[in-house]
Amino acid sequence: MSTIQGWSSTIRAHEQAMAADLGNWRTTLRLNKEEDKKSRTNDVVGMIVGAIVTTASVLFLARWHPQALELWVVVLALGVVGLSLMAIFARDLVHKYRVGVRGMLLAHVYEMGLVFERTMGSLFTVPLNSAKIRYVAWDDDGEDERHREQLWVTLIDGTVRAVETWTEAERRQLSELASCLRLGGNPQVIEPTWSAGRPEAL
Repeated sequence: MSTIQGWSSTIRAHEQAMAADLGNWRTTLRLNKEEDKKSRTNDVVGMIVGAIVTTASVLFLARWHPQALELWVVVLALGVVGLSLMAIFARDLVHKYRVGVRGMLLAHVYEMGLVFERTMGSLFTVPLNSAKIRYVAWDDDGEDERHREQLWVTLIDGTVRAVETWTEAERRQLSELASCLRLGGNPQVIEPTWSAGRPEAL
């Protein structure tokens, strides 16, 4: 596996790895690139759409003062929808911030484990001798309708987080990472999982 151009194990990742006795650094990979981009875009677009709908509703009521009660109800309902969209997507952004999903996701691979690092957020140390890691795949029949491959990692606090893939290049990279973690190059095929049952992305 090749390292990211210009990237090696960062100082704080190296300190975490040394504290956990993970041995020598081997390589660093950037993961979740497409997932991060899509997720961030969806959150921003959702908030913008909500703001537009809410603003349009307020302006309509303030300027035109419709006489029909039914029209008031419809416009007020649209305003509530707009506020709800803003709240939902803002909540998602705040949640990601609180759990450390900020910046790029890097996987620093060491001889005896790895350190996942969000460049502007959290660090997660995963020793191979005690970690629970699954390399899984399934065909998603939901709205995405695509083949999904993920690495499910159980963290020290017991929560399960996932490394997501969207492109063929990302799937190849995940396969190489799985092989490096002694999981084999082929994922375990599982039954399709509903959104509520899937781990959130690292």
